Order: sequence, then structure tokens, then C-alpha cells
Amino acid sequence: MPFACIMVFHDSFDFGRDLQVITDILRSRNGQLGAEFMDAQSVPLYLSNSDLVFSNEFERPGFGQGAFHVCLRAMWHELTPLRRTARTYTVRQAAWHTIRICYTLVE
Repeated sequence: MPFACIMVFHDSFDFGRDLQVITDILRSRNGQLGAEFMDAQSVPLYLSNSDLVFSNEFERPGFGQGAFHVCLRAMWHELTPLRRTARTYTVRQAAWHTIRICYTLVE
């Protein structure tokens, strides 16, 4: 089953696995995992919360979702000569756009 888009709206629990799966989908023809790789982005990518670091209960700030975005951008740059495009939303915008995007994809 092909993916119509990729939406990342939460911190990654496993950077390596998540980078691999997202990169594979982005590079697979028509967003179909297992299809041949292309040097182009095959589906839209939607990201939320581009904060590199955030305050938490620890003494030092922790890495936020922005750190994942930086890693994904670096992986894409190393794997393909083309520029990756992504729409980035704030946390508040993400909820509204998720509903809109999903509704559009279902139609």
C-alpha cells in the first residue's frame, strides 16, 4: 500500500529507525515501500515543532523535534542530489492541518 504523505507530529523514540523508514518512503517510487528508489521526493512531508532544544525537568535542555528535522535533512542531502521539501507547522497549527490533510487524502 503506497503512502500519500508523511506526517511527523511527535518526538521520535528511535531516531535511526524513523530516519530509515521516512527516507525509504520519500525515495520510493509513488511512496510505495519496496519500490525502486528515485533521486526525488515521492510524497509530501509535513513536520511540526521545529524547536532544536526545549526546556524540561533536567538541568540542561533536551533535543526537540527540530533535532530530528536536522538529522533527516542531513540524511536526505547525503542520499540524493535534490532538495527535500517539507512543510513545518507550529504545535497549534499541526492539529488543524492534520485534520485538513487527512480529510483531503481520504476524498
